[in-house]
Amino acid sequence: MLDALGFDGALAEAAAVVVGEGRLDAQTGEGKVISAILRRVAESGRDIPVFAVVGSVAEDLAGYRSNFADVLIATDRPAMRRAGEAIAAVVKVPAVNR
Repeated sequence: MLDALGFDGALAEAAAVVVGEGRLDAQTGEGKVISAILRRVAESGRDIPVFAVVGSVAEDLAGYRSNFADVLIATDRPAMRRAGEAIAAVVKVPAVNR
C-alpha cells in the first residue's frame, strides 16, 4: 500500500510524519500499516519525527510508545485541531487560519 501511494517520495520531502489509529495498542506494532511506516522512516536514514494522533492509548502499549515523537489523543474536532497545532509548533510549520 505504501508503494502504491508513493510513500518514499513523500517521505523524502517530509518534515514530519503523522499517523492515526483509533486505539494505539500492542497490536499496532504487529504488522499494521503504522509499523510499516515506522520501518520506512527508520530505513530512510533521516531524523524525521513520527507523531501518532489516536482516539485512545491502551495500557499494554509499553515501550512501543517510544517509537513516536509524541502520542496525541484526539477524540473530537477541537482536539484534532489542537493536535495539529502542537505538531506544527514542533516542526515549525506556520498555522493555517480556517
